[in-house]
Amino acid sequence: MYQLFILIFLLPLSLFSNEKIINTFPVDSLININSLYWEIQNDITKSKNLLTASSLIFLKEDEYKLTKLSFNIIEENSVKIIKSDLGQFLLDTNIIEFNNNVLFSMNSKNIDMSISSEFIIFDNNLHIIYSNSKTSFESELTKISSEGFKILNNSLNKKQITFSKGTISEAGTQNNLKISGYADEINYQYEEDLLILIGSAEITDRGMTIKASEIHYDLVANKIIKSLESKLINNS
Repeated sequence: MYQLFILIFLLPLSLFSNEKIINTFPVDSLININSLYWEIQNDITKSKNLLTASSLIFLKEDEYKLTKLSFNIIEENSVKIIKSDLGQFLLDTNIIEFNNNVLFSMNSKNIDMSISSEFIIFDNNLHIIYSNSKTSFESELTKISSEGFKILNNSLNKKQITFSKGTISEAGTQNNLKISGYADEINYQYEEDLLILIGSAEITDRGMTIKASEIHYDLVANKIIKSLESKLINNS
């Protein structure tokens, strides 16, 4: 993260507009940079990161406030973009916090997905994007509301979004076969069109509810392909 600090204060002035840059300042002085632009290659995740913001304000040592920020994570087969009205950049922990009207959009192999929340964290040390606040997720195949989510931002990991205490409002490709469900944890493996529900898992489909410790649901085929310790309940 020290590298980012150097970039902010030592990049050529052509990268900024209307900037005020102070290289030596007291602890309580204010640094105000407009039209921030930062781009860096991440060799660990094999991605390029691009951060833009309308302003950067020094709050205290190793802590900066950002306004109207956009953070792009560009990988070989996917693009992730996090936008928010406000944010904070924590230099010592290598973390960017997004809050107030946060929208997280993803595209992977022509799959468009979006997550809205009031608070999202990008941790570049742990290579993870997560939120512990209420989250609404939507893709072409499913809608999920949850108490939070987690994405490992590492090309070596399976392409997956993990939702905590997730509720599925609809899922599937056929309107007359859309299902609903709940689980303590929902893993959406989006490149495989697979939902894995773990812990107090249940899915309701055409008047029948299956409850299980774990359920695997194929979104394209609109069917359960695996369940553990399951029981079937007729709701009619």
